[in-house]
Amino acid sequence: MNADYQSYSLNESYSTEAYCKLYKHFPYFFLGHSGSNVHELPPAYGDYEKIIAGGYRKMNLDASKEFFFSLEEERNKNPDWCFGYISYDIKNQLEHLYSKNPDYLGLEEGGFFFPAFIFLEKEGKTTLLWKEKECSKEKLFSILMDEKSPEVSVLVKVQELCPKAAYLQAIEKIKQKIIHGDIYEINFCRAWLGTYEQLDAEHVFLALTSLSNAPFASLFKMDFLTVIGASPERFLRKDGTKLLSQPIKGTRKRSKEKILDNVLKQELGNSEKEKAENIMIVDLVRNDLSKYAAKGSVKVEELCGLYSFEQVHQMISSVSAELRQEADAIKAMAGAFPMGSMTGAPKISAMSIIEEMENFKRGIYSGSIGYFSSDGQFDFNVVIRSIVLNTKTKKLLFAAGGAITHLSDPEQEFEESTLKARALAQVLGHQL
Repeated sequence: MNADYQSYSLNESYSTEAYCKLYKHFPYFFLGHSGSNVHELPPAYGDYEKIIAGGYRKMNLDASKEFFFSLEEERNKNPDWCFGYISYDIKNQLEHLYSKNPDYLGLEEGGFFFPAFIFLEKEGKTTLLWKEKECSKEKLFSILMDEKSPEVSVLVKVQELCPKAAYLQAIEKIKQKIIHGDIYEINFCRAWLGTYEQLDAEHVFLALTSLSNAPFASLFKMDFLTVIGASPERFLRKDGTKLLSQPIKGTRKRSKEKILDNVLKQELGNSEKEKAENIMIVDLVRNDLSKYAAKGSVKVEELCGLYSFEQVHQMISSVSAELRQEADAIKAMAGAFPMGSMTGAPKISAMSIIEEMENFKRGIYSGSIGYFSSDGQFDFNVVIRSIVLNTKTKKLLFAAGGAITHLSDPEQEFEESTLKARALAQVLGHQL
């Protein structure tokens, strides 16, 4: 533990709603909610039930070039706790790629901050770490115990950027590229753009987590960026020398009727199409992790496991590797970024075709949010099932998609993407 932090063990745990009250009091903020007390989840899914941090100091990074290199340099100078995000379009710094689609939000490509305080909840115990020079313990508790609840006020206008006819046409074009051998699988997404007069991020986050209590839910703020997310997916975790990635591919809707719900789950598990999608991404992740892994250490710990969330059943695999002794963990992260579940295979070809077929710049969507601890461990999610805000321009964007293969039915893919976006629209006062 970093010696600069004071440590205090709490006799009680606070609710997510209470922690959300801290959001407005700090320019940089992170709230991660594992949801592990609600779901049966894959092994090693959550380090903490909740982790909450806020601060005033931004890491000195240039997100416009050599982002991972500068992140590595800054971490070597100051291996303190830090929280941040990496946008999907950092891909252009890693490969000969570009982003030409409209950038509706105009946010930075990435950034990290150093926390003034951190609440860590694990196994029923809560620890507060704080820096006395930056933060008052008494102030934190006074905010948490404030009886005022977040304001309930959402006035949003939303427009669909890819209507159904355009979406179906795009899927047919993608399938032709698959037939021609350009790619085997691609993650194709559609987006919704919104403007708002009034939006309380804390209220929307709480509403979203009540609908989709996801294991990588996050409320994140940095400069003009706010992300309200209910992601179920891990990008990459480092625990000691072990790297763990848990890609999701394969989706079925839930039913309130128990018998039908079980039928839908079994249908997902028996689907050759869904299993093929998942296995292709597992192979891609194995290749990504092998770049910096000790020889023979890459393992598939679970293949095509079935897990249930509030809105959907998902197929999740777990791929692990041991980091080579001389390898740097941030280089390993860069070697796996962006995550294969949001690109397709082969990865570079898929990213190139995504740029051709989609009509919006992804930005932080299908990028990652997470943290580094002071002992060099890290954990990062996949930014999906999330609403991204530019709080200066009062614009927002959310997107959804899925894996397209030669077996894909365009109508079914359209319905799946709508299903994934439905909860996001609902908490903004819209119906899909």
